[in-house]
Formats: sequence, structure tokens, C-alpha cells
Amino acid sequence: MRIGILTQTDSSTGYNYGATLQCLALQRLLESWENEVVVFNFESTDDRSFFYKSLNYLTAATNISEFIGVCGEITAGILGKFKKKTITINRDLSIVFDNFIRDNLNMTHVVHEDNMAEVASDLDAIIVGSDQVWSGFARKKLVYLFDWEPFFKGKRISYAACSARKGVSWMNRKKVADCMRRMNAISVRDIQTAVLVRKTAGLKAEIVLDPTFLYDFARHMESINIEGNYILAYVLGEEIEGGFENTLQKIRCYYPNSKLVVVALPGHGEAICKYADILLTSCSPGQWLTLFSQASFVLTDSFHGVCFSLKYKRAFLAYYKSILRASRLLDLRNRFGLQAHIVSSLKDAIDKRSFQRIIDYVEFDKVLEMKKQTSLEFLRTSLNK
Repeated sequence: MRIGILTQTDSSTGYNYGATLQCLALQRLLESWENEVVVFNFESTDDRSFFYKSLNYLTAATNISEFIGVCGEITAGILGKFKKKTITINRDLSIVFDNFIRDNLNMTHVVHEDNMAEVASDLDAIIVGSDQVWSGFARKKLVYLFDWEPFFKGKRISYAACSARKGVSWMNRKKVADCMRRMNAISVRDIQTAVLVRKTAGLKAEIVLDPTFLYDFARHMESINIEGNYILAYVLGEEIEGGFENTLQKIRCYYPNSKLVVVALPGHGEAICKYADILLTSCSPGQWLTLFSQASFVLTDSFHGVCFSLKYKRAFLAYYKSILRASRLLDLRNRFGLQAHIVSSLKDAIDKRSFQRIIDYVEFDKVLEMKKQTSLEFLRTSLNK
């Protein structure tokens, strides 16, 4: 079978370790089942106005707190447009990512909304996901819902699709619903997205694991020279409530004499960088994997930061602050019983004794294995029926 993977590869999203590695995991898994797999090298040329997109997101809010959160997101977006002008492109980081993608992902030529069908026409099935492919339905063409012409006649499947938003705007709810109903099989990554699918299209979506849990990345690890024990910080958003300085002091009570290693991305998580003993500005995806596998402790606000902490059985503290980051972290917390390890603030972590609690990875592996088998069965059944 010839299968296409349609996930977020648009260069406008920046270099993203989690997005790259989840795509690699899904590609390798499908190839291990003797399929020929390609990844759409999709770059959007959508020209919807910022005002239209903002209105769409505001009218998709399901409650006042979410409405306020979206207002904050829009404000941050406006400020970000000015900030981007001052962000220096990290060419070394660009090179290591481009090399990793070139060596590991079977990318198509660059495609846009108007020529998706050229690549799609040769495929037997297309799998949309994983990651936040359904976070925005404010574009003219809903590419991640197979909204292109001519109509794709192969199998239309979503695997672990995710939406950071709880609702769909009335402005295009019917179109979203119609597109979802034309799909052959739908699975999502978290309960929030499952509820969105049910309320929008009246469909039941199966909740499955992120692809990174389904693949062994050992062959992709790259060496990185860091001596001694270290605390790894991978932060993409705002500072934890209670402050990084106080949080790091608390972590070091339990991990004394450990260096702080920070993986830095331009324009992301800048507040943590000033505390770094070792600041990595051009870390390859392979080195990123190695860092997680060898860390004594991980501090993160990233969904995939949590996934790889769990995958390599690390001690970690994850926190959420942004409304758009909360849902997927809370879903992991609830599904795997991580109440003491995914928190809202430093005070929350202290109250839950997060720093001294040890995750029972024997029990975690039992739960993970059951969810893994369910996830694999969804993929096999969806492709073969």
C-alpha cells in the first residue's frame, strides 16, 4: 500500500522536535508493515486576514475563560509579529534539522493548497496527524480535513489528531462537520479533541497514543558531550507560576550538584535561558533524544517533553500555563495518573510533593502496553478495512 502522511511540516511553525519525531515514528511504523510511505511537504499559501482568523478563534471559544485566553493569544500574536523581526535565524539549528529531515523523512516536493491532489492522486491512503493539525479551522482550505479538489478517493484516516481548541466557530462548523463525516476512520490524541469531533460532527473518535510511544528511536540517537549529572530544561512557553529561580532551587534540593542544560529555540522559552549552565542553541533531534534519555531530571511545559520523559523513564516536572497548552498535558496527567508530575504552578508542585515522588514505571508500562496495542489495532484496521 502507498500511504501519505499529512502533518505539520509548514516552515512557518519553526523547527519543532516533537513534530519531527512523531512524524518519523509514524513513517517508520508504517514502513515496518511493508508499506511505501511519503510525507507531504506542505506549506500553506493561505491569505485569510488576521482579523478573519481572530474572529474565527474568538467565536470558537466555549466559555469566558477560554475567550479571555484566546484574546491573550491574539494579543501575543500581534506582539509576535513585531518580535519576529528581531529574532535572529539560527543557521546552525536550521542545518541540523534540515539534515535530520533529509536523512530520515521521505518528503515529497513542496505542495500548497492548490496542488495537494497532484501528490494525493497516487496514494492508496492518507493519514492526517499526529500533533495539532486540527487546532485551526480558520483557513479557506481545510487541508488537514481533506478539503481539496479533485476529491481524494483513497482511504482518509486521522491518527492522533489534536486540537488545542475546545470548539469550532459557527463560521465554518458545517464545512468541518461535512469533512469529518467523509473520513473513513478518525482517531485523536486527547479527550478534548474527541469531544470536539462528537459535538461538531456527531462522530465517536478513538483516543490513541502519540506515535512517539509506538517506535524505538535508538538508531536515531546522536552523541552529545555533557559530563556528570544534569537537569534538562525544555521550555517553549511562559515561565512557571512561582518563577524558574525558585523552582530550580527546589529541584536542586533533590538533585544537588546537577548542571542545568537548556535546549533553546529562537523565540521560545527565553526566560529559562539565563539560568543555564549549558545552553544548547543548535541541538539536533538525535541529540535531543539522547539528552532526554540521560537526564537526571526534566523540567518542561511541552507535550512531547513529557512523552519522552515517560518513554525514557525519567523523573520530571511538567507545568501548564497557557490555555492552549493545558488540555493535552492534562489529558496525559489523567490517562496515566500523573497528578503529582504535571502541575499548574510551583505551589501546586510543593503541595503535591512532586519533587520527591517517584513514578511507578512498572505500573506505567503495563498501562502503556495496553494503550499501545489498542493504538496499533486502530491503525491496522483502518488501513485494511
